[in-house]
Amino acid sequence: MTTCCGPSPSSAVTQCPRPYASDRLSGALYEHFRDWMSKAVVAATLPEKERFRLAKASTHWLRHTFGTRAVAKQVPLDVIQAQMGHSSI
Repeated sequence: MTTCCGPSPSSAVTQCPRPYASDRLSGALYEHFRDWMSKAVVAATLPEKERFRLAKASTHWLRHTFGTRAVAKQVPLDVIQAQMGHSSI
């Protein structure tokens, strides 16, 4: 199984550590995201397995999803690089 940080040594899904825990704004954004995601999972009419995966989502996972989908939709790499704040690809 793969986590947002790479291969997982066990079959359990794990979360990455909270990013920028010392930064109050980032921490508040993270907490807001977690609260919103928890409510969305409860309201979702998805199979149990998919709801379980979504419940484990993190802001880092969401960032990876954004980048992956942008590449799949053939967005120019320099645009994705700028949107994600990377200095290089």
